[in-house]
Formats: sequence, structure tokens, C-alpha cells
Amino acid sequence: MTNGFYSIISFFFFIFLLRNILFWVSLWQIKEYRSDRLRAHLLSTRQGRSLIFGFENIIKITVLLLFFLIIFVDKLTFYYSIIVSVIYLISFIKVIYELTNKKFKLPKITIKSILIFFLTFLIGLLLYLLPLLDKFFWLVFVDKILTFIIAFEIALFSIPSDFYKDLIIYRAVKKRNLYKKLLVIGVTGSYGKGSTKEYLATILSGKFNILKTPSNNNTSIGVAKTILSSLNERKQIFVVEMGAYKIGEIKEICSIAKPRVGILTAVNDQHIALFGNLNNTMKAKYELIESLPNNGFSMFNAGNPNSLNLACKTKRKKIIYFADYNDKTAQILKEAPSLSQETESLHMLPYEACENKNLEYDIVATNIKIDKFQISFNVELKNKNKKISSLKVRLLGGYNVENLLPGIYLADYLGMTKSEIRESLKKILPIKKTMEPFITQKKTVFIDDTYNSGFASVDSAVEYMKLYKGKKALVLSPLIELGKNASFDHYSLALKIGGICDYLILTNNDFIEEIKKGIDKSQGECVIMVDSPKNIASFISVTFAKNDVVVFEGREAGLPLKFLEYEKVN
Repeated sequence: MTNGFYSIISFFFFIFLLRNILFWVSLWQIKEYRSDRLRAHLLSTRQGRSLIFGFENIIKITVLLLFFLIIFVDKLTFYYSIIVSVIYLISFIKVIYELTNKKFKLPKITIKSILIFFLTFLIGLLLYLLPLLDKFFWLVFVDKILTFIIAFEIALFSIPSDFYKDLIIYRAVKKRNLYKKLLVIGVTGSYGKGSTKEYLATILSGKFNILKTPSNNNTSIGVAKTILSSLNERKQIFVVEMGAYKIGEIKEICSIAKPRVGILTAVNDQHIALFGNLNNTMKAKYELIESLPNNGFSMFNAGNPNSLNLACKTKRKKIIYFADYNDKTAQILKEAPSLSQETESLHMLPYEACENKNLEYDIVATNIKIDKFQISFNVELKNKNKKISSLKVRLLGGYNVENLLPGIYLADYLGMTKSEIRESLKKILPIKKTMEPFITQKKTVFIDDTYNSGFASVDSAVEYMKLYKGKKALVLSPLIELGKNASFDHYSLALKIGGICDYLILTNNDFIEEIKKGIDKSQGECVIMVDSPKNIASFISVTFAKNDVVVFEGREAGLPLKFLEYEKVN
């Protein structure tokens, strides 16, 4: 092969190499540079498994192994170089396709991601310039080895990162201890914690100076940075969202923030691939309750069976809140003792702690009315014999009522008047990318729910779609980190989707067989599609019109939105 030909193939190689480095840095970043989350992705999703067992990877590994055959047969060297050349020509075309279809993955620009990218590229360039064996073989070798080099760099960076994290936390704890009168409210749960935190902060800001953790900055280092950057003597209340992927992480956040009130929104099998089982998830979330001081109290959502179970377990002062959508309070308690061994696959554990206990609800939402862009309801504060009627809030989906109740209760507890609570509720708007409504020129309603995705959020979004009389489509990124429940969960969701939606548009093929079975079982007329973001956007533009609704659920589902035109709903 001539040097000119090799230079052309090298160009194709480096274009793909840049893409591959960016892809892996982005993937590690999405998984928060955690090996447990990356491992769950690689082993439990079709996308992840394709990175290991996919056709492209198998071909490249085969080519690497074939080299040890051709070194003994010189005549095969030419054909070997042709095979490698074709591989990187196809890889180059793949990059162009990803760029034109906006499927090219880029990491968020941070110091860490920049360092990893440039260090990996420099190592790749150095290896390319110093081939130890046949230069075509060496291209494939460098391609494959850089994935492991990125993993090694991340492990190496974890040493100074851990030291930096410990230093930040130490400084944050010292600063937090200076504010003895600060009321800290911790919020955790498998779902609903972000919305609950935002609504709570907005409601209480009607009377108090509030500090809250921004966005989903719910880790120990995130909370510590918020304290260092934003906590001052003017702040009266600190609302802290607490996330975790394993036992011990919420306890660490509590040791930093020192909450006096703990809110447990719900527990289900979200991230169960990381926790191992539902019991571990419940233990992790309960760390917030165990960390509360003697003069503190906890709040539990009775609408979630596992949260209710933990409420029954605790001996601390507790407040139980409940959104009574269909007078199901009595039904939940009636069925509690008889739950079977299959309950874990249904996202709940038996109510062992609840048996023979007379539960009382401290705050209940009743007369809930759900419109397309508004919810109205009444609130009864049982322990005060107080009722607040005809509350209205501009949110989508009835499930939001239970996320509002902790804020309403605490507002009353802290002395806010009914009128102050009403005014605060008027300020609440959909959180960005969380059931956020838009409308097109054709009057099709788009719902952006791409911030995060879990079983409960998909279920709630599909339930919301019943309000529309026209065509209904769900653009869904299949769920992740569900462990052994993943197949059952996707089947269950598909069963419901099939009975409500006209179209289910998937962003990838993960759990496609289970989804098809659920759709077929539903006996509905829902059409399943799997396509690229650009093609999905084109289909939506042509197919949907006035009175139709399209819900975009999960991060990947946000990609088609980049090709569509729409504006906010006023």
C-alpha cells in the first residue's frame, strides 16, 4: 500500500477516533463517572451490550486476531490492509451520518471532560506515530485500546477527585455548622423528589428566604458546593434534594446538610440494578429519616406503598400526606396485609410494618380535577381541622398534587396564611423538561418530559394523555437500571400504552420484544416504530395536527425535538 493511500485511511481513522473518544467521555459523564452505572448500562441494555457484542466490535476483534495468522502468510497482508481500510471507510461514513442526523454525542464541557478528551487523544496520536507492529493492525489496536485507556484515566482522576471532594465537604460542614437557626428540609425518593423540592421551595419563598439545591445537583459534592457558594446569613430555609445509587450516600449528604425535616416521596425499583434489590433501595432512602434529630419530623407519601410501609416502621414524629384521586385511601389500607410474594415485581414490598396499625393522614388532597394545563384541588389539614378550597396550579398531570402537598403542609406549619399559600401556588410552573408543554403551528401539543425517565413518570405521562381526543403518540427512550424487573416493567408499561396511544415511537431497540408483547396483549391499535431522531421528527411533522398530543419521555426522546418547531404554551 502506498503512503498516500495509508494517509487517506489514517484520516478516516482519526475522524472516527475523535468521535469514539467523545462518545465514551459522554457516556462516562452521563453515568457520573461511576463504574457501577456504566457496568449496568453495558450489561442490561441492548445499546450497552451492542458496544461489547455488536457486529462492529466483533469484526474489529476478529481482525485483531487474524493478524496473528497473516504474519505467517505474507500474501494475506494486502487483503488484511484492504479489510482494515474498508472498516474505517465505513466508520467515517457512520460519523457523517451521525452528524447529519444529530446523533453525534458530545459530553458537557467541564474541566474533567476536557482533560480526559485531550489526554486520550494525545495518547492515541502518540501510539499512532509509534506503531510496534503492522501499521494497519496498529490502527485497529489503537482504536480498541483507547476505550480501556479512558477507563484507566477516569480511575486515575478519581484519586485527586476524591481528595478534592473530601476537602469541599469538610469546608461545607464547617460553614453549615455556623448557621444554627437554619431549617434544612431534605427530600428523597425514587421519583418525585426533584419536583417536590422545586414546588416546596417556590411555596415557602412566599414568606421566607429560601436556598435550594439547583437542578438535579443532589449528590454529596453537589450539596457541599451549594452550601459553600450560596449559603449566607439571610437564608432561612435550605431545601435539599438527596439522590443515591447505593446505601450510605444519603447518610453522607445528611451529615453535611443536617436536615430537621425529611420528606420521602416514593420508593420503587428505579436504579435497582445498582441497589441490588428493593430492600436495599428502601434502606438507602430511609437513611434520611434515620438521620433526623429528636426535634425533627418526617413526611411520607401514603400514595406509594413502600413509602407508607416505611412510615409505619418509623417511631419518630411523622406526617403522612395523601392525594386522594379516586377515594383510594381505604382501598390501599384494605389490601395492605394480603399482598403476595409477587409484590416486589409490582414495585412494592408487603406491608408487614403496617399490619394492625390505625394510620391517620395529616394532609389530604381531595376533589382533584385535572385539565390539560391546570390542576385544581382542595386540601384538608386533618390535625388542625383546616380546609383550603379551590387551589389551582398550572401543572400537567394529576400526580403533581402529591408533590405539592409537602410544601402546602410546611407552609401552614411555618405560619403562612391561606392567601400566602394561594399566591405562592400561582408562581409554580412546569419544571424545564418535566411535563413542559409546547404547541406547534398546526396546534399539536408537545409535552417535553425528557429530563429524566422512570416507570412512574412514563405511567403518569400516559395517564395524562387520556385528556386528548385526537391522535396520541409517546416518543420513548426505554428505561435503564431496572435490574431483574426491567422486562416486566417494559411489558407492563406497553400494556397500558397500547390501550391509550395510537403510536409508540422508540428511540432504540432496548426491550423491544417485551414491549411488543405488552402492546399485543393490550389489544389496542397502537403502532410501534423505532427510528432515528430526524426520521421521528419528520413523521411527527407530517402525521399530527390540531387536538393531537405527542409526549417525549426520556433523554434520547429529546433528540427529535431539535428538528421540530414549536413554542411555549401561554
